[in-house]
Amino acid sequence: MQVIPEDQQRGYAIGWNVWRHPSGYTVIFHGGNMPGASADLTIIPEKGIVVAIVSNRSSNLPFRINDEIIYNTLLPQPPATAQSKPTVPEAAVPDSIPPKELVGLWTGVVHTYQGVRPLRLEIHDSGDVDVTLCGATTNLNKTSLHSSGLTGEFIGDLGISDARPDSLLALSLTQRSGRLTGVVTAYSRPGGRIEYGLSQWAEVSRH
Repeated sequence: MQVIPEDQQRGYAIGWNVWRHPSGYTVIFHGGNMPGASADLTIIPEKGIVVAIVSNRSSNLPFRINDEIIYNTLLPQPPATAQSKPTVPEAAVPDSIPPKELVGLWTGVVHTYQGVRPLRLEIHDSGDVDVTLCGATTNLNKTSLHSSGLTGEFIGDLGISDARPDSLLALSLTQRSGRLTGVVTAYSRPGGRIEYGLSQWAEVSRH
């Protein structure tokens, strides 16, 4: 998760951003925020440095303090490029027409802590996506289809005690070796702000 190929400057795996600093050492970091809290964690193994900043409000202050501590105090030599850590790359821009490798019927499951739930996706040439979860079929909304996978959201029931039967479910799947794998994240307030999600692993294969 924290190793990137020699010919690359950055990578990302299971929550860890990895950046090869222009001076040669590796920077491993992760940060985020939600209403009422924000945090930033940076690890530089070669330098024996770990900096963790948390705050009780949503702001960019932890990220600014973290960079100040590391790049202006502990490692004051300016890098050859921008001083701050690189931003996480934006999601791939969706194609106007669904990639042919995504069009068709996909079947699989969502792995929840209370058992597996059947999942079925039918991706049409038009870009419309029908989602069937636990036997209930609906349309995928806010759909983004691109060569690396798909995202979207729908109202559904994961059949678990910690999620409402009318949860807003956000689907995020990545195409790997002919399969679509990723997460279905349940949010408690359909139509509300996306926050405090409960994610479950999902995988489907072409039928």
